[in-house]
Amino acid sequence: MTDWEKQLRRRAAAVERAKEAMDQDIAAARLDGHSFREIGGWAGVNHERARTIAIRINGDSRTRAERAGATTTVHTENGELTWGPGNSEEKSA
Repeated sequence: MTDWEKQLRRRAAAVERAKEAMDQDIAAARLDGHSFREIGGWAGVNHERARTIAIRINGDSRTRAERAGATTTVHTENGELTWGPGNSEEKSA
């Protein structure tokens, strides 16, 4: 393996770690109540990408406060939903 190959592999691994850390921060910021537009602006991604990341990591797109306010739970094959398709926010309020 050449020196360039080693260096580039190390840099690629560092970039992957940084991307994963940023995704974790995006998800945490959403849980703390920040809007997807705010988060996207801070992270340099569009708000839909921030939303997709939050859903992948947190399981849904709601903030911690929104989760705490949910009262109705629906059991699905993919886990429990407090609102969503088949269980609207109106039903859970």
